[in-house]
Amino acid sequence: MSWTDRTERTEELIVKDAFAKRYKKIFEAKYDTFMESNKKYLRRAIRINTLKARNEIADTLRAQGWTLVPVPWCAQGYWIEGERLDIGNLLEHQLGHLYIQDPASMLPVEILRPQPGERVLDMCAAPGSKTSQMAAHMQNRGIIVANDADASRLAPLGVNLQRLGVANTVITRKDAREYKKYSFDKILLDAPCSGTGTIRRSLKALTQFNPQQLHAFHKLQYRLLLTGYAALVSGGTMTYSTCSIDPLENECVIDAFLNAHPEADLVDITVNIQREPNILTHPETGSSLHTAINKCLRIHPYTNDTEGFFVAHIRKP
Repeated sequence: MSWTDRTERTEELIVKDAFAKRYKKIFEAKYDTFMESNKKYLRRAIRINTLKARNEIADTLRAQGWTLVPVPWCAQGYWIEGERLDIGNLLEHQLGHLYIQDPASMLPVEILRPQPGERVLDMCAAPGSKTSQMAAHMQNRGIIVANDADASRLAPLGVNLQRLGVANTVITRKDAREYKKYSFDKILLDAPCSGTGTIRRSLKALTQFNPQQLHAFHKLQYRLLLTGYAALVSGGTMTYSTCSIDPLENECVIDAFLNAHPEADLVDITVNIQREPNILTHPETGSSLHTAINKCLRIHPYTNDTEGFFVAHIRKP
């Protein structure tokens, strides 16, 4: 079966009433577009791992019959087009020369851009997609603390980092909030979330949707963001990201953070990508949010044919 034969799901999406009610209000006229996009499987994509290979490996893959389309916001990223689906079986994949990763997931690191020699914290690191991407940016120089509180996720994290040749990383299992007593030049917080931007990859985010869980995630995300900011050195930067499209987990978290830290700077995100307007009204109370949140990046599954994602870039004075 070719990729073009399987771009759209054949089964009907089962949508809970609470999901439809909430996101019809949030998306308004674009709700149907959002749901139609969720019927489509994600385009496969890879990131060339420059710790083990050069971008010329893309030419090698093309010579093998692969059709690669560059990702505009990541020089090492490529969508895979055409008939073949077996990218994960390639020797280049097994050797860690490339990594299968959705292009939206590449955004937080491309925005943070850690440099060689820096001290970096990845607060919720498993399975290691962004950790390894940061290590490549850092050329394996400096140090990354790759933390995850879930013990069951540490094994795939370790396996991926080893396969990809990451050598500047220490793996820890802690409540990430314990790291407020340390200091880092850059911090990545890819926060636990509802995953409502990932329905194209897994229907779990749709079938298991629970409005109450959104509030639990909001509280956790806010506490983790406060911790990350406390651990930043003066002049340091961090990215906050989720694969959720719900403003309660995105703009509302940043709004609460700015209320607690009005001195913090939101940095304009200028990557080469189509974006959606940020949501500056609380989805439940109707209250207005900080206009500075317009500097953040919001994308929906239909915006760039990727997962839905949100990224904020924060600098500590």
